[in-house]
Amino acid sequence: MGKGKPPAFWAEEVDMEPFMKLKARDLVKTPLGLVVTVLGVKYETKLRGEIGTGVLWVEYPNRFPAPLEKDMKGYTKLSDGMHLWRDLAEMNAIKEEEENVRAIIDDDNDKYAAELIAENEKKKKK
Repeated sequence: MGKGKPPAFWAEEVDMEPFMKLKARDLVKTPLGLVVTVLGVKYETKLRGEIGTGVLWVEYPNRFPAPLEKDMKGYTKLSDGMHLWRDLAEMNAIKEEEENVRAIIDDDNDKYAAELIAENEKKKKK
């Protein structure tokens, strides 16, 4: 194995087992009712530590990453349906962005074509 940079978060099954067997990108409802996305586990060192000694990190809706308490009481994994809705919303956001970019490109192409036509018309009149 090469000397690659360790991952920012460890998210393999063995790392996540102490934390309700969650997986990276799982949606979890906190005791306060906020929905967070699981990022993975961080250990005291950048290398994988002893299993069960890491801290679970999540991302809040405002994109703020934060550790969760070791005691997972009051935290619940959201249903698979909620995960699907999240994935669908992400796909729709990407699609909308691509459509916006496509609209800008089409508009620029239309302007360019109009300029070429106008230029060609001028040449014909001469």
